Amino acid sequence: MSRNSIITRLSSVNVHHILLYDVVDNFIPRRDRFMSAHPALAKESEAKGDLLMAGALSDPVDRAVLILTSREAVKEFAKSDPYYLNGLVRFLCYQEMECGHRTRSRI
Repeated sequence: MSRNSIITRLSSVNVHHILLYDVVDNFIPRRDRFMSAHPALAKESEAKGDLLMAGALSDPVDRAVLILTSREAVKEFAKSDPYYLNGLVRFLCYQEMECGHRTRSRI
């Protein structure tokens, strides 16, 4: 079978909603005061089915990424997040991401 006989196509495209935080210098020690409230908010959002994945980018820890199910979920999370409300987030960015399930089919 040649490579030309297999094509990769996207099917069942889903849109995920990305919330990107740019965090302040010395974020790690400064977040300690909020280490119970922020995870509690994330768990609540996950339990509602809004939060799909979240985490800090490392080395250096200067950004965090949250993947949510809707624009409304992004707004709700950001307006309630103690990191954002208490100045640990320098700025935030919202962007949609199209995700597809890759399938292979033969011609």
